[in-house]
Amino acid sequence: MEGNCSAEYERYLTIPRENATIDWFTGGGNTNRLAQPVANCILGNTSEYIMSNMAAAAVVLGLMPTILATVGNSVEETSTLCVIGQRPLIALLVAAGSPAIHPVRSFKYMDPMKLVKSRRYRLRTERSSAPLRRVALAIELLAAVVAIINTYTLCNQLGVMVVSMLAPQLTYLEFLWSIIGISSHVSAAASLWARTNIKSGISRREYIMEVLSRQFKPLDEQDWTNAMIGEDETYLSMVLSYFTSLLGTCHLIYGSMLFSSLVFISATDSLKIMARYMASAMVSRFILMYELFWLRDILGEKKEPFSTNESIELTQAAEIPEQGVKRYQISTADLVTYRSIE
Repeated sequence: MEGNCSAEYERYLTIPRENATIDWFTGGGNTNRLAQPVANCILGNTSEYIMSNMAAAAVVLGLMPTILATVGNSVEETSTLCVIGQRPLIALLVAAGSPAIHPVRSFKYMDPMKLVKSRRYRLRTERSSAPLRRVALAIELLAAVVAIINTYTLCNQLGVMVVSMLAPQLTYLEFLWSIIGISSHVSAAASLWARTNIKSGISRREYIMEVLSRQFKPLDEQDWTNAMIGEDETYLSMVLSYFTSLLGTCHLIYGSMLFSSLVFISATDSLKIMARYMASAMVSRFILMYELFWLRDILGEKKEPFSTNESIELTQAAEIPEQGVKRYQISTADLVTYRSIE
């Protein structure tokens, strides 16, 4: 850069932005009038070999948000841990450590009890002692903090050391992508919280303070006694659910545009970036699944204390003529049985 683009770089360092000229024909604008000439000059003096390498990196990084969404946490899972599991702190930490999310359909009904119901094919184990669970909780919090540090250190490195052609003068674009992802998880939790009914004798504020006071304690049975999740949606929960879907879509589009527009980065470095983001996503995923595992074990013994629907629905399916036999289906959340009536 000293030999070919020193003049552009000098103007970038010394000239005030309002006094810089705009090169409209090469992509300059009001906001990038200082950074665009430097980036354009460097690209103009770059070999075709390096340009091809950067193009390969752009392909990998452009696909990264979608790939991370397949190994990361869904908003339904984090909202279940936050509201039903009463773990807002851990839910927020795992959302921050794994910012990539998969968009949900608009106005999709959220049934969190499906995630925590005990099923016959799920792994079962004996509950560990209270001291061991406290140690496990401390390890979870430490691992979640490490994942967050890794994610946002990487965001800072990309903002400072790599240029995005969306806005070469800005260094916080990767942070913005992460924040949008966290906002989707928060919006989904708020949508589920809007369906929560606090039992009489305790105010909503007292309930929140009680939940916050248990963030550094292991999950236990007596923690679910003061609230109930209603099955019927409210107008607020529906609006927040739609907002969550909109945020998830914008997050995926923005992430794909942002990371595919990064230049001055090699294909090898792009794989390292993906590996670091994926490591944080997998650690956060493991923490979330571990919490839901114990939550499922506890709520399985209490027969859905958070759900108002405990009825078994009898549905008459289409009759299947088979040797004079009619089949009727009894559907429950956990088990499907069949009866044959001659």
